[in-house]
Amino acid sequence: MTSKINTSSQHIFDILKMLSEASRPLGVKDVSQELGLPPSTTHRGLTTLLSVGYAARYQSSATYMIGDIAQRVRHAFYMRQKIRDLSLPYLQQLAFMTGETVTLNIRLGWYAVRIQTIPGTNEIISFPELGEVQFLDQSASARVILAHMPESDVRHFLRWRGKNETSSSGLRLIRNLREIAEKGYDTDARGYAEGPVALAFPVCYGGKGIASVTIEGAIFSGDNMKPGELRRFQDTVARIDSVAAKESVEDILPFDHLDPDTIALTVTE
Repeated sequence: MTSKINTSSQHIFDILKMLSEASRPLGVKDVSQELGLPPSTTHRGLTTLLSVGYAARYQSSATYMIGDIAQRVRHAFYMRQKIRDLSLPYLQQLAFMTGETVTLNIRLGWYAVRIQTIPGTNEIISFPELGEVQFLDQSASARVILAHMPESDVRHFLRWRGKNETSSSGLRLIRNLREIAEKGYDTDARGYAEGPVALAFPVCYGGKGIASVTIEGAIFSGDNMKPGELRRFQDTVARIDSVAAKESVEDILPFDHLDPDTIALTVTE
């Protein structure tokens, strides 16, 4: 016997998903048009989410955003990651050493998800938002993970992304990942003319990339840092590998048993 989905409940989950993925507060009309729901149904759904704390009004206006309870659920996911707890002292150490914000990103399927941000001590710092999701080829924080995964996984990822591994773009990415693996870090200019603004290092478990530590807003590259500075950063991150190696696979890779092709996350724009 096949059970039927309660359509009214499905609407509420669709609305909640839309609120969680939105980059701005949404009104009833926005949600109604996007989901193809009658305004009255949308209003009831938003009111229901509002009443239980999963939605909130934006500055007492007629628009809605994700609520405190939903935010707590999201943060509870981050807090439950063992690698976060193990990494925390070393992230704090790097933030103190550099004065820059330091972040931790974990691999989840074919994505990198930011789960920890430690602000730096400089007067002007970046403060990347928790929960940012990127494809594994999208930024230094993500690429440095992919570069330290087996080449069979890299080729699998390329197929999943719809990229031909023998095409010029596929071969270029593979070459780039090999260079990153050889250096042991990656940089990301993000459009700034004055130089890189992110320096990312891999966190590995069993010799395989599982996460990355990124110094954000760092206007330097591996080629022009002070002697020994890059090595100090790498050594600090390598200590995370050492402490993680003492933990079980289930604790460090709680989602590794899932087929990465079946994990679908919304990439942050």
